[in-house]
Amino acid sequence: PLPPSIGNLTRLEVLELDRNKIDGQLPQELGGLPSLQTMRMELNYITGTLPESFRQLTMLKTLRVDHKLLSGPIPDIGSLSSLEDLRLDTNRFTGEIPNQLGNLKSAEHVTFHRNYLQGTV
Repeated sequence: PLPPSIGNLTRLEVLELDRNKIDGQLPQELGGLPSLQTMRMELNYITGTLPESFRQLTMLKTLRVDHKLLSGPIPDIGSLSSLEDLRLDTNRFTGEIPNQLGNLKSAEHVTFHRNYLQGTV
């Protein structure tokens, strides 16, 4: 699992941990990385939910947490106005697609396929 101490890397701009067999839940402390612009964690064994603290990642341009075992509702990340690339596909997300995603004015690539979501886009 990722240790909570990852939140101490306050100058971190890029976090790419694809294909590393990382398991466990994403720590809330990831939301405390004010300089983070890119987070890529595809093809790991991460479980649990997408932390609510992610809404604090206001500099984030790329969030790719696809091909995981994440579940539950997608949290309100509509405040991430810099987000250009959002990939949440091939997880186990449930519930409605958040209306606030319409606030992602910089979004160029958004994928949600292969989840258990409902509602209109």
